[in-house]
Amino acid sequence: MAYPSLAIANAFIEVARQQDQLRSLTPMKLLKLVYFAHGWYLGVKGEKLINDPVEAWQYGPVVPAIYDAAKHYGNSCITAKLSTPFGDTPEISLSQNPEIADLVHWIWGQYGKFSGIALSNHTHEKGTPWSQVVDAYGGVRFVPRGQDIDPEIMRDFFHQEYQKLTAAC
Repeated sequence: MAYPSLAIANAFIEVARQQDQLRSLTPMKLLKLVYFAHGWYLGVKGEKLINDPVEAWQYGPVVPAIYDAAKHYGNSCITAKLSTPFGDTPEISLSQNPEIADLVHWIWGQYGKFSGIALSNHTHEKGTPWSQVVDAYGGVRFVPRGQDIDPEIMRDFFHQEYQKLTAAC
């Protein structure tokens, strides 16, 4: 079952609040955390975590629904849960979804210590889903606005990352 991207974003905001880390949570960082959660879920479970598209933008993968809800923060830290244009605040109860709770906490533990810029740089590395899309168009300047990153590309990439991770254990 895929969730609204804002529900997953709000789960990260709640975890950041619980850990007194909201001061480090910028829109860019939140976008990348949701991207990584979605990618790892695809790679491990073979299913979508979010039901919104991930697009290839200049600064890496972006979920437009999250971008639109958080853009008023600019480069500042997010201080409240995100809402839809209609004022709804999609949420997922982590206590009632232990699998999603584990994923959100694991992603936070792996990536939460990094800035949005550092996470963006990580998404730009050679071979990542974002770089595959950009390379297919001959560079970031040539990627059409609104170009989705194919979930199959994400699934394959993160599945390979998962295999590397489990082989190392």
